[in-house]
Amino acid sequence: MDDVPVRRMVWGGLAVAGLTSVWLAALVVLALTYFTRLILGPNENRPPDPELGWLGFSAVAVLVGGPLVIALAAWVMRLNGVRRAYLAIAVVLVLPAIYGSWLSWNDMHPRHAEPSTPWTPPTHCVAYSGGSNNCPGG
Repeated sequence: MDDVPVRRMVWGGLAVAGLTSVWLAALVVLALTYFTRLILGPNENRPPDPELGWLGFSAVAVLVGGPLVIALAAWVMRLNGVRRAYLAIAVVLVLPAIYGSWLSWNDMHPRHAEPSTPWTPPTHCVAYSGGSNNCPGG
């Protein structure tokens, strides 16, 4: 009786479980780091932050690359059902990865808005509510 397929299935299952755990842990750490840095940083007037863009690109690479590496390991261990499942996961995650890449690219290369004109007080008479319709000084 040949127990090589059983060993391969056991070691392959352990390898896939370990790689999946590492993939999910890395994804959680990168996502928490990204969102913490995004939320705790200055919001509206924050300067361009290339490091935030690189964090986003890293998260996108781990998001799609993790299932591909796990599918490769499953292919090496001849676990065809697992390989197909992780390839399907990678294909499904491509769309959020494209959006995340676009956001990261914008963090790294912001568009420069036209400078706004500074506020100047009005030069004509402005009637305020609750007051009279007379202009002060004449």
